[in-house]
Amino acid sequence: MEVDLIVETPQGKIFAIEIKSKPLPIYSDFRAGFAAMKALEPSAQCICCCTGDTVRIVEGYEVLPYEHVLVKIFE
Repeated sequence: MEVDLIVETPQGKIFAIEIKSKPLPIYSDFRAGFAAMKALEPSAQCICCCTGDTVRIVEGYEVLPYEHVLVKIFE
C-alpha cells in the first residue's frame, strides 16, 4: 500500500498523489494507497492523477487530469 508521490508545499499542505496511466481510474485503483496515507497523515489531501480530461470525484477523492494536479498543488 503506497502512493506514487507525496508533496509538501511551503505553506505546509500535504498532497498524496496516485498517478494512473488510464483515463478513468476507479476507486479500487487508489483505495489502498489513500487509506494507508490517511492513516499516517490524516490532513493529507489525496488526489488521483490520470490521463483523462474530466475532473471527477470518486468516493470523495478528486480524480484530476494531470495538468490540473499542478494547478491544485500551487493554488
